[in-house]
Amino acid sequence: MKQFRFCRHYNAIERIRILKFYALCVAFFAATCCQAQMAKVSLFAGTGTKIAGTQRHSATQLGASFDVSAPNRYFGCLFEGGYLGSNSNFGTGSGFFSANYLASWTTDKRLRFFPFATFGYTRLLRTNALNFGGGLDYRVNRRNAIRFEVRDYHLSSGPSWYQGHNVGLQVGYVFYIPDF
Repeated sequence: MKQFRFCRHYNAIERIRILKFYALCVAFFAATCCQAQMAKVSLFAGTGTKIAGTQRHSATQLGASFDVSAPNRYFGCLFEGGYLGSNSNFGTGSGFFSANYLASWTTDKRLRFFPFATFGYTRLLRTNALNFGGGLDYRVNRRNAIRFEVRDYHLSSGPSWYQGHNVGLQVGYVFYIPDF
């Protein structure tokens, strides 16, 4: 009985830490919106490999993201939510939320190619993870782009069978939000 109360208290402390983290993310987001930046919403899907110890399974990654970044300023943020699951047993996957640092660049004068790099914290339903990756946004027109991205979610806690890497190649469609 005492152990149950301790775990219940620990969950309350963990919830407070998570709320503080989300408040910090919102403050970071508000600070980035005060600068001249490009806001984007994207929908993505991808395939990859879940590596846990010596086991490897094919995996699917689905989700949506919102990011704000100024090209060549090395400062931006990305928030995403989605689902990571094994292809063989899709129901055993996990929903996730990520809050990331985002840096983007422009490589041509016509502003068609935007390479980017990102890393941050991911909260899955069963564990915490760090994620990092990079990719390229290819602008089709002024308000749309196609995104190619490689991302690694490193699961560092949780049951031993759940720890490891979830590496994937994602393809997405990006909608730019115009400044008014």
